[in-house]
Amino acid sequence: VDDAVALAASARKRGRIFQVALPFRHSAMFKRLAELVAEGAIGNPHMASCVAVRRNIGGTWRHLHERSGGILVEDAAHVFDLFNWLLGQHISKVSAFGGQARIRAGVSIEPMEDATAYVEHADVCDHVVCALHYDEGAHGSLALTFSSPARPRMQLSVLGDEGMLVARVEEQAIYLDRQGKVPERFEARPPDGVKDPNVPGSTEQLRSF
Repeated sequence: VDDAVALAASARKRGRIFQVALPFRHSAMFKRLAELVAEGAIGNPHMASCVAVRRNIGGTWRHLHERSGGILVEDAAHVFDLFNWLLGQHISKVSAFGGQARIRAGVSIEPMEDATAYVEHADVCDHVVCALHYDEGAHGSLALTFSSPARPRMQLSVLGDEGMLVARVEEQAIYLDRQGKVPERFEARPPDGVKDPNVPGSTEQLRSF
């Protein structure tokens, strides 16, 4: 907290813009998803889940525990914030498990960039599974990796008492399914010229400065 206060004071002194990096809040897809939830498309939301596959979070410092919180801070924190936004609640309990499958000392991870540095130094989890309990009774789950050999993909769903919404990032589309009604599909494309295949909203966030 002291470091954050010092950073904010420094930004004010120099007349700079200082903000928390929460790119999902700026994503056209996730803003549309939040709008549908707020409009009551699925009734009262009570469960959210996400599966996110990343090939790599670049930069060797991200794989060092002393410089980074690892995958939970670098990536999962964004999903947790998105869950908070969509469910309108805050996390009160967490159970999580993780490990090193590909990014770990002594194992080659070619063709990833800076592979030799990862092999020599990596000491954080490269995949995690989390179960979340919220202060008003909702629940969430997250399965996340940043070391997959497969193509990047991310799917997030929100379940309510009247239906379910599923956002598929690679398709740039949201699906709404309600009992007794024809399923609906919503386009959720970013503005022209914006391409954020791995981190939705990152370009829009920079533009918001």
